[in-house]
Amino acid sequence: MKVPISLLVLVTAWVWRVDSELCVPIVECSRDLNRGPRQKCRLIDHSIGVICHNAADRLKMAWNNRETHQNQRKPSGFPGRLKNQQYAFLVDRSKAEIAAKRATKNEHKFGNRNRHRSRIGNILDIPDRRERSFLSGTPLGLETNNKTQYHIKILADLSKGGGLEKITYTTSRVRRSTDFLPIIPDCRPASTPACSEKAAEFWRNDIGQCNHLEDTRVGATLMPQARLLPARFEDGVSEPLQTGHQGLPLLSARAISAVTIDTSPDIAPLFTGLLLVLGQLVAHDLVLSATQLPAGGNLTSCCQGVEYPHKRLDENCWPIRVSARDPLYRRAGVRCLNQFRSRVAAFELSGCVAQPISPENQVTHYLDGSIIYGSSSQQVQQLRAGEKGKLKMSSDNMLMKNGDKALTGEGRSNVTPMLSFLHTLLAREHNRIAEELHRLRPDLSDFHLFMLARQIFVAEYQHIVYNEYLPIILGVDYMDELGISVDVERQWLFNEKVNPAITVEFSTAAFRFGHSMIMNDVVLQEKNGKNAKKMKLTDLFFGDDMLTEPNMFEAFGRSLLKQPPSSVSTSFSRAAVEQLFANSSDNLGLDLVSLNLNRGRDHGLPSYVQMREACTGEKIGDRWSDLLKFFDRGELVKLRKVYQSVHDIELYIGGILERKSPGVFVPPVFQCIIGNQFYSLSYGDRFFYLHRNTSASFTERQITELKKASFSRILCDNLDLEGIPPLALWQQNELNPMVSCASEAIPRLDLAVFVPHL
Repeated sequence: MKVPISLLVLVTAWVWRVDSELCVPIVECSRDLNRGPRQKCRLIDHSIGVICHNAADRLKMAWNNRETHQNQRKPSGFPGRLKNQQYAFLVDRSKAEIAAKRATKNEHKFGNRNRHRSRIGNILDIPDRRERSFLSGTPLGLETNNKTQYHIKILADLSKGGGLEKITYTTSRVRRSTDFLPIIPDCRPASTPACSEKAAEFWRNDIGQCNHLEDTRVGATLMPQARLLPARFEDGVSEPLQTGHQGLPLLSARAISAVTIDTSPDIAPLFTGLLLVLGQLVAHDLVLSATQLPAGGNLTSCCQGVEYPHKRLDENCWPIRVSARDPLYRRAGVRCLNQFRSRVAAFELSGCVAQPISPENQVTHYLDGSIIYGSSSQQVQQLRAGEKGKLKMSSDNMLMKNGDKALTGEGRSNVTPMLSFLHTLLAREHNRIAEELHRLRPDLSDFHLFMLARQIFVAEYQHIVYNEYLPIILGVDYMDELGISVDVERQWLFNEKVNPAITVEFSTAAFRFGHSMIMNDVVLQEKNGKNAKKMKLTDLFFGDDMLTEPNMFEAFGRSLLKQPPSSVSTSFSRAAVEQLFANSSDNLGLDLVSLNLNRGRDHGLPSYVQMREACTGEKIGDRWSDLLKFFDRGELVKLRKVYQSVHDIELYIGGILERKSPGVFVPPVFQCIIGNQFYSLSYGDRFFYLHRNTSASFTERQITELKKASFSRILCDNLDLEGIPPLALWQQNELNPMVSCASEAIPRLDLAVFVPHL
């Protein structure tokens, strides 16, 4: 029987469509690398692709039920986050008012003392200006801080006098009304910001307001960091913890670091250095806990030279004591490491609820590219070029300079050239998108082009984080369990009740896992793939000017694609724990682990055991042997040397020392905290790129294009590269070979689908 040509064409087209659905670029099925070897196939241009089982499932799903999204799962995992940690007033109102008046009477003394404090800098050590800019954060008004300090004094005074008692703590993933909670005397809740209905409907607000339309402050700049568990403070309000579970003093953060951490890091051979730097960029995008500085902006030292002071030199000082027998610092006679306390969020922003302090977040609480655009309207305006929707860039397509700092959305961009490289790359990507949109619609205004380019860029960026970065860090199975795998078809819906706020457990402990990935050296790569230059990381701190030297920008890009980072473990590089911001004369610097532990006490973090119990629901006893299920014996021996009780183990050090599960980059408790945070950052963000139920949602066709986004495509489009693996966070391998930037293995987005019709 002769088969009609039209039928042959139809069958051939159907078979090709089935094959093309199954054989996809690996960037569209990145979980295959996370789960080990998979079957290779050939794409249309004969580039290497993979047989993606998810693609087969999607094809079957579409055939059986074309109109509805299946596989929608109710996320599980961590039970939630703490609602306002509150205190109940046990005294009558008159006593509370007396305490408020007494504090009010002394308020002018706060102002005088703060004004006087600016003179202290003349007699104390002033760190290098580069370190000052790194530590200080965004300068804000003294008046707000005075008021916050005043409210802290009220709470502390009531607590000491027995006027406050901790009440039952409950956890919930949702935000709840604070109307029935006790409030701080003489505190007026901040008014709710009004939102322009049309603007709020379609575009992100520069400072993160108006994302949640019921409570427009949620996730905004300067809002307090949230908590998963109750705060642990010495006085229950604000004083950093200094006493352990059995009533004995805790060892200093440096003493704990010196025993538990070594300096022989292993590499993570499967991955590239971009995994480390992208994680650092994401951390800076999500949170900035700025140092609380004295009035006048003078950053004083909390140490008396190299000695630990007999009493704090300033109420915001929180230095680290160093033993005379310290294995690192004794040769230099150093007895003190400088550290200030973090800036506290204003109680007015939390409805004046009587609760322990929380650190302020000086950037937006969303994965929104604030590292590129800034977290205030003033920053955004300063960064915009004012034409064709672009950002300001120099004539050689590098970041503009504002004095000795790069003009970008986040002040820590110049900490290393690698971080500055990524800032520059992503700013170029915004401008590339804006240029193409202008070509497609030259009649659109600068404002419209800028907002549309930002919307597309942020969606690309979110997809790369959820599709390429998080599957490595959390593991694909855990992401599936949480309901945050972006390559699984589900009905993504924004939930007004999900609080996206960054938690202190995430910012101060879990997401600092990347500090153990820092390498001692950076090996620059020539165009031919040969090693060009080996440089010590300590020589690169605040060395972003190097990127403007001939061929150096590409050299750093090749290096990040080639050199593996260190793995997450108790072995840190010397650059991180001995030479951080080192003085060139003696190469002796700060200890990042000590700083992290001390910051955890400053922020009132829960203990490791408390967090482990909350994540798993499994009660942990008082015996050290109970922890053998979670720690290797050698690590447990270290912990017993520095902590009197299992309940004293601090979250950061316990999380780092914990035994990892197979196929997961971070230990279990950190996995739990990070997973909870990125659940909230997706379902609690009205503008998250996959949501289908908001006026700002992308169309199905636009989402299809956005899912083609990859880190490799951004590198290809903005860097002069000879070749690149399709998954830039992974080293080359059989499924991730070096390909040309023109390859089908690195898909391009069709920006025409995002352009509004005339």
